[in-house]
Amino acid sequence: MELRYTDLRQLFRLIRRRPAFYSMIVIILAIGIGANTAIFSFVEALLLKPLPYKDAQELVILRTVKGGEQGMFSYPEYFDLRDRFQGFQDLAAYNPGAAYNVYGGGQAPEELTAT
Repeated sequence: MELRYTDLRQLFRLIRRRPAFYSMIVIILAIGIGANTAIFSFVEALLLKPLPYKDAQELVILRTVKGGEQGMFSYPEYFDLRDRFQGFQDLAAYNPGAAYNVYGGGQAPEELTAT
């Protein structure tokens, strides 16, 4: 199939007659391409890329269940886990949604929220 000069002239003539219609087509295509790119980037980052840790398959999350609902470990429970389980290479704790003050390097403290 060959695109000829007369075909291009006819295309531009149609676009000039109904610019709103063809503008909407371009906008819909742009939104579709953008949404597709965003979804692929999200899936690729979460599912396809490995975690940036050595031996990521060995990472575990410890949670406690209190009264049939998931809860958080208290500080004494965390320290007890850290001391009792020597099989863990490292153990870290955080409180999702809590605000922490981070400081160092001679800069003023900055408040950050854990996610």
